[in-house]
Amino acid sequence: MTTELLVYASAMLSVIAMGLCGVLGWRLGWRAGEKHGRRAERKERIAKRAASLLHRTERRLSIVHDGEPKGAA
Repeated sequence: MTTELLVYASAMLSVIAMGLCGVLGWRLGWRAGEKHGRRAERKERIAKRAASLLHRTERRLSIVHDGEPKGAA
């Protein structure tokens, strides 16, 4: 009984310690090895790349749909 209680208590303390370390790391902005300021720049670059890819895809689909560029009638 005492050994089981000791094992349970140590497991709970390790879970709590890992949670505190995770929260502390998140608050300091060190998630995924990046500083807090770089994360916003990275999100911005990804958003621009996604918008560019979407625009190119829309242009290609408009050409493929009719077999000729969209403005030609």
